Amino acid sequence: MAANISHRHFRELVAARRIIFADDRVALVEARFEDSRNEPDRKVFWTDASARGDGSVGIAVVWRKDFAEDLAPFAAAGEQEWTERYLVSSSCTESSEGEKEAVFAALDGAEAMFAPGAVGDIVVYTDAGLGAFKNPGTSGGTVLNRLGGFGTRAAIRAAELADKGFTVELKACPGHCGILGNELADFWARRAIGYDRPTYSDGSDWLRAHAAVAQREERRRALEIQHERWRSQEWLARYRVSGSTTTTTTTTTTTTTPMAAATPAITIVAAPALSAEEQLEADLAELEAFMAESE
Repeated sequence: MAANISHRHFRELVAARRIIFADDRVALVEARFEDSRNEPDRKVFWTDASARGDGSVGIAVVWRKDFAEDLAPFAAAGEQEWTERYLVSSSCTESSEGEKEAVFAALDGAEAMFAPGAVGDIVVYTDAGLGAFKNPGTSGGTVLNRLGGFGTRAAIRAAELADKGFTVELKACPGHCGILGNELADFWARRAIGYDRPTYSDGSDWLRAHAAVAQREERRRALEIQHERWRSQEWLARYRVSGSTTTTTTTTTTTTTPMAAATPAITIVAAPALSAEEQLEADLAELEAFMAESE
């Protein structure tokens, strides 16, 4: 069972800046320039929530990460992609409470993003007010209430992480101001509850997020093509080596006679360059033909 967090201990962690709340003008500027890179000692999360008229609330957490192990060798040095986690809340009926749940979800999953035994900075952006996190509810006036709302539960989780050596920063972010991390969190929170079209008031935000998601899929597909092409070339090389070790070479002696006339020059016309997908298909076809001959 998790140990209780006293209100006094929580305040001590805040005073020692192991838990940091930033909602001033500087924080708003920092949100605009946050590059969101996922570093070994610093993880950045963007959170948001969206509600329908029927009371269903979608929450989302987005962050950047390295490409999958099979694709990373083909990506640019340091290149990362956006990823997301989104769902329909099982308990919230208003977006304001859903935003607190999204912050809690980010904190609850943050430790797993670090290497085992490693600690560092955990930065969570939200366009919700930070008051509920700064002033968590208590049970009996002394201990933070684990059965309280998501603002209190997020504060408890922040304290637990701080006690393990992490520094937790909860930072305010202006909504609908052209900040991609915030726009993506809003996009996926809406997607969770079935909204897949922009509204009149935030159409430009939705379109930017939609374009970013499409670009991610295109980039991932391009890396997958490069990986498949490399794999097919590896197979071709392997089978060619295998075939050369089992082929018997016969030496034939021929008699060369002088040619009556000079051989006309031969003009070689280069074949048009293939696209990445066409080259992959050609390599696979060559591999299949080679395997068929080997059989």
